Amino acid sequence: MINAFITVNYHYVRPIKNSKYKNIKGLEIKDFIEQLDFLKKNYNIISPADIKGFLKDKKQIPYKSCLLTFDDGYKDHYKYVMPELIKRNISGCFFPSAENIINNKVTETNKIHFILNKKKNSDTILKDINIFLKKNDFQTPDKKIYMNFEKKFFKRHDNKKIKYIKYLLQSWIPGTLRSKCCTFLFSKYLQVNEKKFSKDLYLSINEIKEMISNGMTIGGHGYRHIRLGELNFKGQLLEIDRMIAFLKKFKIKKDWIMCYPYGSFNDETISILKKKNCLFGFSADPGKSLLNKKNVLTMKRFDTNDFK
Repeated sequence: MINAFITVNYHYVRPIKNSKYKNIKGLEIKDFIEQLDFLKKNYNIISPADIKGFLKDKKQIPYKSCLLTFDDGYKDHYKYVMPELIKRNISGCFFPSAENIINNKVTETNKIHFILNKKKNSDTILKDINIFLKKNDFQTPDKKIYMNFEKKFFKRHDNKKIKYIKYLLQSWIPGTLRSKCCTFLFSKYLQVNEKKFSKDLYLSINEIKEMISNGMTIGGHGYRHIRLGELNFKGQLLEIDRMIAFLKKFKIKKDWIMCYPYGSFNDETISILKKKNCLFGFSADPGKSLLNKKNVLTMKRFDTNDFK
């Protein structure tokens, strides 16, 4: 019985060159259409319902199957992705983070994307990070940290300085201070209203409902888009429960799907998901998805850049 398939993951999909943010790392809509046509021609594109059929009823998955997933709940997915999927009678799986949509927040990771888009000079960003840390009486990173950070911070598609900035703003600086630093840089470089920016960037409740009515699947991507693997058991449980409450707004109550923010999870995460009726979940590791008891909550995905 076939239990292996590929999953392709997307984030920003938009006409980037003609947009306000030309340096955002994403996929041009024309390239997405070409890739979609390539996948449609060479693979059997399946839906989460097909995977559920395999797990629940042992229904066969076609040979050379492919599942399409879209992270972070961008409005791109409603404006540009869904129409192309509908044209081809394809269903995708979408993973929005709840707080962005409920409270109109911008996640730290997205703040970093737009900081990097606005300020191309990495040295200037690093200088401003150091200024912020000094003002908050916190140590600044030394050369040894820069020399060794890649051993524990893996990013496949960035150069070293960009990876280093992401490491500082996503991991090295402690949680509360990290959030304040991202907000400081975001405010300094972009000078926008965060609430309005969030509404323009992310899906709305009504748009998600429309996507579901058009055959798309919505899964969980955390409540605040934070690293679950860095939280204690109680913190993870609260984060997952709040995420599940968000999914219930769309009548998603069982057999739901998980995608770990930043690919971060641990054994406690898996234990919680099993008790909360999660059907299957995705890590951030590249490779084929394997459906078995051992891997069902930690399946791998290829990034769209792997197919360029």
